[in-house]
Amino acid sequence: ATALLLAPLFENLPNAVLGAIVIAAVLSLMDVGELRRYAATRRTDFLLAMVALVAVVTTTVLVGLVVAVLLSLMLVLYRASRPYVARLGKLSGEKATFVDLERHPEAEEIPGLDAPLYFFNVNVARSAILEAVAGSEPRPSSVLLDIGATADFDVTTADIVRQLIGELHDQSIEVSLAQVKGPVRDRMRRMGLMEMVGEERVYL
Repeated sequence: ATALLLAPLFENLPNAVLGAIVIAAVLSLMDVGELRRYAATRRTDFLLAMVALVAVVTTTVLVGLVVAVLLSLMLVLYRASRPYVARLGKLSGEKATFVDLERHPEAEEIPGLDAPLYFFNVNVARSAILEAVAGSEPRPSSVLLDIGATADFDVTTADIVRQLIGELHDQSIEVSLAQVKGPVRDRMRRMGLMEMVGEERVYL
């Protein structure tokens, strides 16, 4: 209504006054408290918000949004390429409760069994698993991979898993898989991975 009916009234206002109106409108959109919450809880989200803000102010709204979206995608890809790898131990007195040994030093590591828990992101995870095996004393006779976070295998993932299993087999270390979802089992059969691991070593 203002744009259609009252715009002529603003025609002769000085640019400084129009600028002040725009600044007042934009300031009302700034949520400083929310930015403080971002800074306190997750620094990367705060930096992303500030970059988007600066991009919008220094360029245009569209360019600023595109910069923010591209940075968000890059951040997602970076986080996805750095999987968290944990060595598991059993809590005493608990039935089949396994926890991260780093967070729960009171947990008991199972002799001869090395159990990294990770979201499959293969090259980094593969290196971490091989390092954990090499640093284990005594040397594990079996490695159990909990892949509950994995909903599917792409070809690259399957190839590197096959390479990892081969490297562990070369060291006389058996490989088992836990929390294997149905679609993942189907994909493993089609890719020949199930034959390599063995159906009896794949646990729901």
